[in-house]
Amino acid sequence: MAINNSLQLSYNSCYNADTMSNKYTPLWKYLQKNNQDTCELSFSEIQKVLDFKIDHSFLTYKKEAKLYGYEVDKISLKNEKVIFHKVPNSK
Repeated sequence: MAINNSLQLSYNSCYNADTMSNKYTPLWKYLQKNNQDTCELSFSEIQKVLDFKIDHSFLTYKKEAKLYGYEVDKISLKNEKVIFHKVPNSK
């Protein structure tokens, strides 16, 4: 049991919003700064924030939004929009 707790602490210290950075970090910081309960952004709005077009890797990186207090609720390819929701009890 102590090993699992120690691994979790190690994981948490390695992967948090202060140390993790990738190409989507500016988007997560944008959401955090705006601090809305729900945020709907078009693909073109996201492109303006990131300075590149959203791509398939977004599906991999979207889980990191939780480190910044948000989660991806819906991705609409038809309407080219992403809806983000603030995670309860986030800052």
